Amino acid sequence: MNDRVATAAAALDAVAAPLGLARLESMGEAESGAYRFYSTRLRRGTIFSDYEIALARTLTEWPAAPRRIHEVGGGFGSLCLLLALLGFKSTCLELDARRFAAAEALRDGLTDAFVEIRDGYQLLNERFPLARGALPPTGAMAVITNLVFTTSAGEKAEILAALRDYDRAIIDVDRFLTPCETAGQRAERLAELEAAGLYGAPFLDLGKSACFYRFGSR
Repeated sequence: MNDRVATAAAALDAVAAPLGLARLESMGEAESGAYRFYSTRLRRGTIFSDYEIALARTLTEWPAAPRRIHEVGGGFGSLCLLLALLGFKSTCLELDARRFAAAEALRDGLTDAFVEIRDGYQLLNERFPLARGALPPTGAMAVITNLVFTTSAGEKAEILAALRDYDRAIIDVDRFLTPCETAGQRAERLAELEAAGLYGAPFLDLGKSACFYRFGSR
């Protein structure tokens, strides 16, 4: 597809995909941090999922989109790298040590080629939420594309409370902590988020790939 987002993604892939594939082939799926999730992409010659490309395109077309992005559970940092190249100031939070090391390797391999990544991309090996004041939410937007993992009730409450501090958040509601597989489960998820003070509206529906809602607090 001949557009700005696709061009930026292709430029990043030209450097990042060979780097990631070399790590995968020399270290294996687990040690490289690719696991199955990224190994499939890398063998196709890309670090991106279709939903990341679609979300980046939608954000660039949204005039009111905040220019500072905090992605929670950003993995290899692919979405944040792309957004940085497109002019956003992006921060990728990744807790998994192996995946974070892979994200570091990609960042280091890209900074010489892309000044936008050197100046506009931050990578943190941190759990969300960070200590208060460590990553101020003012003027930023939280983004969660695929965050499925086991949490305690207390940890979940902390995540929801931290998201309320953002004026806006974009969340894939079908893959937020636990997966939603039916329309009924999605409705329950939206009701749960609203009860926590997060009020959502549809933003980008990609069917089975992702279902993004835009959230804010009242």
